[in-house]
Amino acid sequence: MKRGWKDIGIGFLLGSTMSIPGVSGGTMAMAIGYYKPIMKAAANLRKKRCFFFLLRILAGGLGGFLLGAGTLNYTLELLPITVTLLFSGAVLAGIYVLGRETLKKGISLNGILFFLLGVLLVLTVDQLPKGKICTSPLLSVLWGFFLATGLILPGISTSHLLTVFGLYGIVTDISYSNLSRLIPLAMGVFLGIILLTKPLANAMDRFERECNWILLGFSAGSLKSLIAPCLTSPQISYIPWFQTINGVILGVGAAFLILKIQKTEAKKL
Repeated sequence: MKRGWKDIGIGFLLGSTMSIPGVSGGTMAMAIGYYKPIMKAAANLRKKRCFFFLLRILAGGLGGFLLGAGTLNYTLELLPITVTLLFSGAVLAGIYVLGRETLKKGISLNGILFFLLGVLLVLTVDQLPKGKICTSPLLSVLWGFFLATGLILPGISTSHLLTVFGLYGIVTDISYSNLSRLIPLAMGVFLGIILLTKPLANAMDRFERECNWILLGFSAGSLKSLIAPCLTSPQISYIPWFQTINGVILGVGAAFLILKIQKTEAKKL
């Protein structure tokens, strides 16, 4: 029971972070050591243990996304420097842990190329024009399929993709009038997860070193996506010293918390 509530809490944390455009839930999952367990569970849904583990993560994630969409985004608008430094600390801690694990196996030309590929993919997605894609209900399944990549790949912001597709307001404002788009969108997301997760999980098992390098690239690229909105925020000039001091303190605290969680999870393996 205790483990079940912990999984729901982790899902809530991941869902909350995904509600902020530019922040990747996959990157946060990787930072706290939950990315690979989630991927393996999604690739083995026929196993009862994996199914209920993923169900708890998804339940917490949905609640976190819907609640975080209002609270965290309001905080981001009010104190952009503080929130950006907070999440940057968590992401950097995740990069440190994965980088340390990856570098133990040495540096190769292929590794560097996969790293650059990961960075390039994230930056390319970040440049997609916002809200200029047709969002008719008939295309919602297709957008849901693409949206699944934001749930699976670290560095790809789910909220950013929703903004690109013009669906962010619809998803965060669940009502009867929006069901015609939400239901096919959810179907597309489910289809995307089913079709994409198992091949990716198999690739991670077979090509662990290459996948670690590309995951590092995803995470490094996500920092740009995270920092960019802060630099253009009109609130950046609002008591910047206060925001910076609090952001550094919270960022360092988040980094130490991530490292502690990673150490705890590593002992269980």
